[in-house]
Amino acid sequence: MCQVLLLLISFLLLILLQVWFLEEEKLPVVSSSLEGQNKYKILMKSPWEILQSPVGSGGFISLFSKHSIADNLINMGVEYLEVRLSFPIH
Repeated sequence: MCQVLLLLISFLLLILLQVWFLEEEKLPVVSSSLEGQNKYKILMKSPWEILQSPVGSGGFISLFSKHSIADNLINMGVEYLEVRLSFPIH
């Protein structure tokens, strides 16, 4: 029984080391003014919060680089990668 438990723990630890949860990068939403060419405004979600939008698919590459995930995957011998997106429930 003890060997089975140790095997299960080592398997679960291996899975945990192979899963990363990353928060998508965001940038402020900016609008351009119709009156002037170089006039931009940062849009506000509320009086205290800037409206933000996801960076897009390029943000994924930035996150991989920032957290050295690509290097870790190469060291683990990973040849293919599957990316899953989750959407927050509001």
